[in-house]
Amino acid sequence: RLRDAKARGMKLIVIDPRRTETAEYADVFIQPLPGNDTLILAAIIRIILGEGWHDQAFCQQHVADVDALAKAVEPFTPAFVAEVADIPAESLWQAAAAFARDGKRGTVTTATGPSMSPFCNTMEQMAGGLNAICGRFVREGEPIANPGLLLGWMPKPAQVMAIGRSWEAEPKSRFGDYGTIGGEMLTGLLADEILTPGEGQIRCLFSVGGNPAAAVPDHHKMAKALESLDLLVCMEPFMTATAALADYILPPRMQYERADLNLALFETAIYLEPYARYTPAVVQVPADSELCDEWFAFWTIARGLGLGLSCNGVELDMNTPPSDDDLLSILARNAPVDWQALKSAPLGYRHPETMVAAPADPATASRFTLVPSDVGEELTQVLDDGRERLAERGQGPYPFRLATRRSRHRFNTVGHQSPYLRKLVPYNPAYLNPGDMASLGLKDDDWIDIVSDHDQLRARAMADDSVRPGVVSMTHCFGYLPGDNDYDRHGVSTNLLISTDRDMQSISAMPRMSAIPVAIRPAGAAL
Repeated sequence: RLRDAKARGMKLIVIDPRRTETAEYADVFIQPLPGNDTLILAAIIRIILGEGWHDQAFCQQHVADVDALAKAVEPFTPAFVAEVADIPAESLWQAAAAFARDGKRGTVTTATGPSMSPFCNTMEQMAGGLNAICGRFVREGEPIANPGLLLGWMPKPAQVMAIGRSWEAEPKSRFGDYGTIGGEMLTGLLADEILTPGEGQIRCLFSVGGNPAAAVPDHHKMAKALESLDLLVCMEPFMTATAALADYILPPRMQYERADLNLALFETAIYLEPYARYTPAVVQVPADSELCDEWFAFWTIARGLGLGLSCNGVELDMNTPPSDDDLLSILARNAPVDWQALKSAPLGYRHPETMVAAPADPATASRFTLVPSDVGEELTQVLDDGRERLAERGQGPYPFRLATRRSRHRFNTVGHQSPYLRKLVPYNPAYLNPGDMASLGLKDDDWIDIVSDHDQLRARAMADDSVRPGVVSMTHCFGYLPGDNDYDRHGVSTNLLISTDRDMQSISAMPRMSAIPVAIRPAGAAL
């Protein structure tokens, strides 16, 4: 699809410290030092507004504070940002021109690296602001590629919808001024919520298909927290690091043993068209197995406590457990297709209608606010941080930056239990630019210590000319429990290098999980 889009004339801009597989298709490729995404986006916005390349008609109707945005990004000159990020200033102009002067369609999207780096909230605000000032939204009367199916088929007006700032309301965490996002508390605070005595201390935790012992930063602290719980229940088919600490493991049926529907939560982003597929169970559960579906565990606990449960707005019968099809039909009850018709479509149901964006409702239409007061304050912090890093470059004990790295053979901790994937990629190497390898006197498979101001880890070095100098690139969510040093079997957790006692982002409590200052030392052998 990417090649097809390129053949139709699409221009691709990639910003990444590593020349990724996607970057090979880029028309403009910017390869900065990690942790500079917010500055780069602010500089591109500055160029676009300064040159008048933004969609002025869209902004007049839908954006409340373009002038405030222009003032906020004024200090982020291409020359300054280029020096901080160690990139050519001309590349910022090339990206701005390709996106806003020459292109009138396409959006800015972000991914793991910038979302795990410092100032990630403001980075997202800059990315959204860039889309807003360039009007990269479906307009009234235009077709919507996938308006959703399982989540409901309802009119979608071409307008800005006002939303609240949920994190400013109760309930609040006991730590910092953190609230909820999407109705959920923040994982970066979980260990402290477990370990710290007082009213509201977490003493019981259900882990449903998650693996916090391996995935959550501050590796030792998270493991200590899980070990301290009065009750840890894992609903998990594999003996993960978290399951190894559990008081109870409730193994669920696997995907071929139960009926199911495709994922609804992100359906508008995952599928190119309104689509749903029902899949029946194709194998029986093993004889005498003790399997327990996740929903059944919670339904049983609620029934025992005399509580009710609802699913997609439907109150469940608390005397007789629902069947698979009962639950799935409830999940699909807002879809624009009869349940039996959806269920009987052998290759899935594709909705034949096309939805177009409806006219705006003047009574409910809002406008984008691109620089609320807290964003303006954080942009000042971003600027000051850039100046400090520039002044300190080449000094200090941590000259490298550890950057996160996706692997096609893993998705976070998913894949570690597959013998096939473990044979292909048993551990996570520390990838370095060949020039840095030579400067450190390293060759492939040499052991190195990677040291942050919090802790250290030992890994095997591997040369990779797609990684820019000054960067060490490692895949996260490898390793097992603290003290397990079988690197060639499990790899090592980059969470060892990360503290959740500081460097936590506002609003999201995101720890510094990428662009981590580190030193690299040759090591003699495995730990």
